[in-house]
Amino acid sequence: MEKLILENRNGKISCFENMPAAEPVACVIVIHGFGSCKESPTAQMMLEALPPAGYGALAIDLPGHGTEESYEMPLSIETALDAIESAESYLIEKYDFPRIYYFASSFGAYLTLLYLAGRRHTGDKAFLRSAAVNMPELFAADPDGPLAKELERTGYVVVQEAGPAPVKVTKELVEGLAANDLFEVIPAAIDDGVFDGVEIEMIHGEKDKTIDPAKALRFAAICDIPLTVLEGEDHTLSTDPASPAKVSAAAVEFFEG
Repeated sequence: MEKLILENRNGKISCFENMPAAEPVACVIVIHGFGSCKESPTAQMMLEALPPAGYGALAIDLPGHGTEESYEMPLSIETALDAIESAESYLIEKYDFPRIYYFASSFGAYLTLLYLAGRRHTGDKAFLRSAAVNMPELFAADPDGPLAKELERTGYVVVQEAGPAPVKVTKELVEGLAANDLFEVIPAAIDDGVFDGVEIEMIHGEKDKTIDPAKALRFAAICDIPLTVLEGEDHTLSTDPASPAKVSAAAVEFFEG
């Protein structure tokens, strides 16, 4: 596994790269959730699980996340999509006509869907773990509430998540989330043919208290996306020690299909 730093117009993106000894069957961009990072157990699991199956893995830190270069970058929908695009561009430059896939968790899954809907992309398979299909609701600000007032006063609020460092939530991010409801954006993109040739699969915990499983099921039904529900599992999909391995195995099986 090697550390890698990519650069784009917004700054530097910290990454981990792990490639098989032979030419990879495909390269998988691993995208973490809100407050997480490339060092998270899930990202590390996929960095280890993919190369033995013949796949390269590139895990990135989203802007404003982690403790390294990416943390210095402002977080918005656009800077996050730029980071995914930079990772994909790097892989396209490194390999001749590579197959590119995505493994994305929670907020990362939300971003991946927006990326596929709105950006030119080479990738044609996306495995979405605990997808934050209703992400805008999590940051919807009451116009008279403390969050809205703090955003108006300073332009940001600092949110302490379970990750290695607090995340600065900017007014631009909140406005970007409000403007990108997946229940509107993705069905419209599907109707327009944007997702033709793109395969997506979802996996979600039955007892997820962060992203309502009922909303994940509704989204999957509307968009005709296969969804596996893990019984007894929460948002982390790790309540049962056997669950993380089930997730990685399901992802590899999907990529191989």
